Amino acid sequence: MAELDISNNYAVRQFIGEFFENMTAKMFEAELIPARNFTKGEVHPDLSCNKLDAWLEVKATQESRYFKVYMNQVEKYRELLRPVPFPHSRLWYVFFTHTVFKISETYAQKTVEDLSRDLVRSIPRIVVLDFSIVDTLSRQLKILKKWTEVGFPPFLRWEHKINREFMEEPKNKLVRIGLKPSDYTIKKNTIELSHGRVKHTAPIVLVVKK
Repeated sequence: MAELDISNNYAVRQFIGEFFENMTAKMFEAELIPARNFTKGEVHPDLSCNKLDAWLEVKATQESRYFKVYMNQVEKYRELLRPVPFPHSRLWYVFFTHTVFKISETYAQKTVEDLSRDLVRSIPRIVVLDFSIVDTLSRQLKILKKWTEVGFPPFLRWEHKINREFMEEPKNKLVRIGLKPSDYTIKKNTIELSHGRVKHTAPIVLVVKK
C-alpha cells in the first residue's frame, strides 16, 4: 500500500476520499471515473454504475464535522441530468459518516492499514440520496448555509442532522422539504463492509426517485 504523509492534511483528505469511493464502488458494483476523462478542474461525478443507471457522488466526513456540497457541483449536475441525460438518467449522493478523529495525532506512529481498518469499523450510518433531494435542499438556505473555507470552492454546509433525519424518518423529512414520498423508493437496511479481515455492519438508508 502506498505511503501516506499523515501530517499532510490535503493528502489525508485525498486518501479518505479515495477510500470511500472505492468502498462505494464495491457496494454498488460501480466503476470509478478516471479524472483523465475530463479536463483539469472539470466537475464530474466520482463513479458510474450501469447496473443502477446512475452516477454516484461520494461524500465522507467525521461525525464532528460537516459535509461540503460544492455549489459548482450542484450546478453542473443539474446540467448533466437535462434535457436528455447520458449515459445515466439519475445521480445519487452517497454520504458516509465516520468517527475517526485527530488523524494526524492518532496515526502519526501507525500505518495506512491501521487507518483503513479503523475507518471501516467507525461508520455509524450511510445515507444515499437522490440528486433531486440535494438540489431541493440547495435552494433552501434556511437549512443549508452557504460557506467558504480557504482552499475550497464555495459550498453548502450539510450537517449530520439532515442525514440522521433521513435515516430515522425519511418520509417525514421529504414532506418537510416539500417533496412527495410517493415519488421515491425508500429502503432501510444494514450492509456488511469489510477491509481485509475487518468486517463491520452499518445501517444504510436509500431514498431515490422511482
